[in-house]
Amino acid sequence: MSESLGSRSAAAAGDVTSRTRNELIDAGERLYALRGIEGANLLAIAREAGQANKSAVQYHFGDRNGLIRAILDSRVQWLEARRAERLAEAAPEPTLHALLEMVMLPIAELVDARGRHTYARFLLQFMIQFEPWEGVQHPLRRPHPETALDQIRHHLRARTPHLSRERLFLRLDWCLRTFLGLLIDRDNQIARGHSGIDLDGLIAEAIDIGVATLMLPARRS
Repeated sequence: MSESLGSRSAAAAGDVTSRTRNELIDAGERLYALRGIEGANLLAIAREAGQANKSAVQYHFGDRNGLIRAILDSRVQWLEARRAERLAEAAPEPTLHALLEMVMLPIAELVDARGRHTYARFLLQFMIQFEPWEGVQHPLRRPHPETALDQIRHHLRARTPHLSRERLFLRLDWCLRTFLGLLIDRDNQIARGHSGIDLDGLIAEAIDIGVATLMLPARRS
């Protein structure tokens, strides 16, 4: 009996810990998205998550870099699953348009409880401010062996033989920043009371811009 009660108690404690971690991840994503990576301290994030313990982030993640890593890991796992689904449904030799949709559309699908693209805002802040933070890897640049994203990048390289690997990744970075900016700008307009903004139209325009960017010949140095 006591063993059963102990097991239930341990399970309940595990649930609380998991819930607290998720709340801190969500709070960190929100504040980093709104204030920038350098603009939100760990105490503010703990308070945003409703934690009375001022050191909650340090307890669960060690430091700021640990929290950033947890945010990226939790979102990338979901994005990877969606990209894998799209890749499985694609033609054997997908077009540039289809490949960019695989990279970008799952990000547009990732919204918070109020329908805002908080992760997109966080990711843009991350990309703008990214430095070689210890233990933190860029979600689109770190090695992804045998993942959907790695397969998509392989297809992209095959469709852009006129670009070097470095030039391709640079242009993909530009395309993604444009896409994230469009999502964020739409969220901002809706927050100001401008309704009826066509999300599908904005996404289609961003994908078209991305295809045109990748198709441009490389400039001669």
